[in-house]
Amino acid sequence: MSIADRREQRIKELVDYWFETDDQLDAVYQFEIPDSDDAHATVLLLQVTEATPTSPGEVVAYGFAPSKDFEFPLALAQVTPDEWKAIQHGELPLPHGWSQNKVRKIRPAA
Repeated sequence: MSIADRREQRIKELVDYWFETDDQLDAVYQFEIPDSDDAHATVLLLQVTEATPTSPGEVVAYGFAPSKDFEFPLALAQVTPDEWKAIQHGELPLPHGWSQNKVRKIRPAA
């Protein structure tokens, strides 16, 4: 299994877990990884949830080092549904290096 395939599998497992354990989670988006074959490339995920405080005019991403539970570096941001709408309309900037032109919604397992 390639690094990119393993990364995708781990992301799917993580997102499925989040949806199983957080009833306020509306959506999860993954932003493009510049070099998906690099095991050290940071996974960029954004949660849309009511369970997060409104950001102070910017989206803050928190970094996590690889661990036994998720073997890739991870940057995670959380926004409210209203903030996600503001991002989509260009009214709220994403963290540096995150492009809304290179984003995909990750759907939980049925």
